[in-house]
Amino acid sequence: MDYVVRVPRWANVTLSSTNGEIVAAGVGGSFRAESTNGTIKATDIDGQAHLETTNGDIELEVTKVTDDGVSCSTTNGSIDLTMPSASKASFEVETSNGSIDPTGLDLKVSDKSRKSLHATVGGGGPRIKLETTNGGIRLRGR
Repeated sequence: MDYVVRVPRWANVTLSSTNGEIVAAGVGGSFRAESTNGTIKATDIDGQAHLETTNGDIELEVTKVTDDGVSCSTTNGSIDLTMPSASKASFEVETSNGSIDPTGLDLKVSDKSRKSLHATVGGGGPRIKLETTNGGIRLRGR
């Protein structure tokens, strides 16, 4: 069963699903999405973002990084974050079984290994925390 929900752009939105995909676009308030056995895809996100899934991928495109930051967590899936390259942010990125691929961001790296990355962009700023157990993490600046 599919649901389509329309809210004002400024609304705070919380979505949850079991055994299904979550797709959201154009959220300007706080955005929270939680899924079990499903992918989360969110585009054009302006506010705080907290995305969490088990057995699914996360694809997130933020149009700006707010003071409340971003967090994405998955157990068996990859994380793909796209953000403005001119953002100010501090990254905490961790994966147990996957790669970390940053592209298009001028990162100042303080600690990097195959499984973790701690860095800042634009001199640092709100925290962006990304973690997965079995999957890769891709950071993209646009």
